[in-house]
Amino acid sequence: TFLVVILGLMLGYGTTKFQFKKTAAIVSALIGLGYLLDINQLIVPLFLMLTNLKLTDTHIGIILVYTAFGLPLAVMLSSTYIKGLPDSLVESAYIDGATPLIKEGTFNSACWLVNFLKKNLTNFNGNVLEKLEELSKIGLEEIPLKEKSSDYLPSASMSFIEFDENKALVYLLGDCEVVLRYKDGQVVRYYNDSLNHLDTISLNEMKQHALEKKLPIAKCRPYIVDTLIKHRRLINKEGGYHAYTLGLNKVEADVFEFDLDNVLEIYLYSDGFSQSFQHLNIYNSVEELFNHSIDLDEEIEKIVLRAFGDKDCNKYPRFKVIDDITIIKAELEK
Repeated sequence: TFLVVILGLMLGYGTTKFQFKKTAAIVSALIGLGYLLDINQLIVPLFLMLTNLKLTDTHIGIILVYTAFGLPLAVMLSSTYIKGLPDSLVESAYIDGATPLIKEGTFNSACWLVNFLKKNLTNFNGNVLEKLEELSKIGLEEIPLKEKSSDYLPSASMSFIEFDENKALVYLLGDCEVVLRYKDGQVVRYYNDSLNHLDTISLNEMKQHALEKKLPIAKCRPYIVDTLIKHRRLINKEGGYHAYTLGLNKVEADVFEFDLDNVLEIYLYSDGFSQSFQHLNIYNSVEELFNHSIDLDEEIEKIVLRAFGDKDCNKYPRFKVIDDITIIKAELEK
């Protein structure tokens, strides 16, 4: 049973997720052939084969026979299940560094970075940038990776606000955004346009591959891996964008200042939430989305339903079915 489950999952994953259509078709055909063979047809040749191999009356012989006959059903069940899993779970590292570009064992450097920041951010004095700079140096020493080049190190997008009496500073790293909603109905959005430009280049390449290969857009990310890695290597470099990573001597962010007068609400959110007006066309603009106080759960539900209603990403072209969705709503005193 153990071998049937393990091998069935491996074959099911390979035939549904890998971009080898001909090989997958051949394997699927051979597996399908297993359904046409009745056990009674194979008893005599199976006995002769096991006799020649001297495997009769042995545990190994029984294990091999039961594994072979159990695999067709196991592959069918596992491939049906795995096919329903979004490719974005595996490929998210290509876009935002959610996992290492080159996997090292089973260690998830992104999870390590998040937990490291949560645990240590309040242990230092100074403003947020100074704390992040100190943790960037310490984290480079503590992260349990053998190879600590930029290709292996995790990166993170973030946005935060520092308040100083009646003024505030917005800090942006990566593709997180901040929106201010004023009492007079005005909506102001702070975001990184450089990163949006790079994303547009990558997305246009995916669309081109989809046309040439007659594939759904969601299946074309493996064909632009080189471009995605090239863009990720522009983090904190000229022509690129600011993001948080380890080993930084100085954390550089896009900084904006604003007065708190007449500000009614502040929203900080990840790129997964901005999909509602950038790609999924739930709203035509950020102003349309934030022209009133929004219900966060309701808006997230809209994004999830729209995204999974277009799993191929053909109707609403984007990198993956759905991105991570995080949003914080802060209401100021009226």
